[in-house]
Amino acid sequence: MAQRVSMEDVAKRLGVSKYAVSLAMRGLPGIGGETRSRILKEAEDMGYVYKRGAGGEDENNIKNICIIISKNVRESEGFFEYIQYGIEKEARANKINCIVFCCDEGSDGYEVPLSLKQKMVCGVIVVGGIERSYISELKKYNISIVIVDHYFEDALADCVLTDNINGAFSAVSYLIELGHTEIGFCGDIYEAPSFFDRWLGYVKALKRFNIEHREALYIKSPEAWNPKAAMPTAIICCNDKNAIELVKLCGLKGIRIPQDVSVIGFDDIPSAARITPELTTVRVMKEEMGVKALRRVLSRMGDPGDAGQNIIIPTRIIKRKSAAGLNIKTEGSPKGE
Repeated sequence: MAQRVSMEDVAKRLGVSKYAVSLAMRGLPGIGGETRSRILKEAEDMGYVYKRGAGGEDENNIKNICIIISKNVRESEGFFEYIQYGIEKEARANKINCIVFCCDEGSDGYEVPLSLKQKMVCGVIVVGGIERSYISELKKYNISIVIVDHYFEDALADCVLTDNINGAFSAVSYLIELGHTEIGFCGDIYEAPSFFDRWLGYVKALKRFNIEHREALYIKSPEAWNPKAAMPTAIICCNDKNAIELVKLCGLKGIRIPQDVSVIGFDDIPSAARITPELTTVRVMKEEMGVKALRRVLSRMGDPGDAGQNIIIPTRIIKRKSAAGLNIKTEGSPKGE
């Protein structure tokens, strides 16, 4: 019978202290990221399994949560980092460690975190969009999983989501209150479930106020917009990044915001308040989403089954200077190139 690999064996193989191996296996601070990765990789290669005490906790009664972040999330600006902050803030309040795993898709698909393989974590929070097959793979470990800002129709896991439909509905309603009826939507609605839901809210508002939904006013992206073909008096965008690009494009084309066209974004990222004019937008409660996700994972500990519930976080409109009433329009205002 093969001899069982110990923590000391891993330490000797790598030339590090047993204490360093302990910190790495428990996901605790005190060692560098490169050293931690080397230890976890060597432990897996040697077949070392970290021992846990009764109840699935380690000998020091420490709980760990794995936060899985995909590449598209890491490349975003002013959104997902606030969700992560909310997760970590609530984790600290509950004396829980967070192990962040940056997930990249390789030739064999997405890699499962070593912390999950080694049974070092008691829950997983997936932030942002990820493949359905990857969630199915994670579920094989029979652990509590919560997805933030993404969902699947067949309810693979609990999800924490923004109330995108009602948020967009409120934004369009606000534009209608300002006198607009020629309202466009800008953004690829099939890029993310949240974008599609925001488009649904846009359509719902138009129908509620008996305004015709015209396909000509759907703009897939700012660069695809041809003002000569379709010139709405107001545009709601799928997110702030999209809206900021649209505002910049309007400046290049001689289209004034909001005199010629009002623009509303969605998310309320920091740069929304720094552009000229300041962007009217729908605020997503990003930090609260992180807090709710952590609490949901904790409530699921020991009972990961029966998943598929959505926690919906409300939004609110932040009124700035990029949206205004039709009465500010002036005669002879430019309408594009």
